[in-house]
Amino acid sequence: MTEAQLFLLAKVQGFTWTLFDGACVCFVLLIMDEVRFHSNRERASERWVLLFMSFVVFPAVVNAPNRRVFFNAEVIAVSLQFAALMLCLSDYKIVMKTIEKIKSERREISSGG
Repeated sequence: MTEAQLFLLAKVQGFTWTLFDGACVCFVLLIMDEVRFHSNRERASERWVLLFMSFVVFPAVVNAPNRRVFFNAEVIAVSLQFAALMLCLSDYKIVMKTIEKIKSERREISSGG
């Protein structure tokens, strides 16, 4: 393979993985929104903004003229997605309370009450 072919392959792989990572982050954010909703809290919109900003960088990943631009675009996109996930950690207590509530309801159902 030529260097140009390898670079094209890297761009396709980078775009695919970054898009897949973004989809996974979206799924986690949807779950967190649901947990927050059932805890009477607002949607954490800053997380969605970070995810959206990571998608804005995607064209730079595909259209990167060289490896440096490609690498920088990838780092920016993935870092924004990671930051959105890290912000979900602030809801740790809400998630644990929701899990305990589900367990309690499951016990109540299985005991017939």
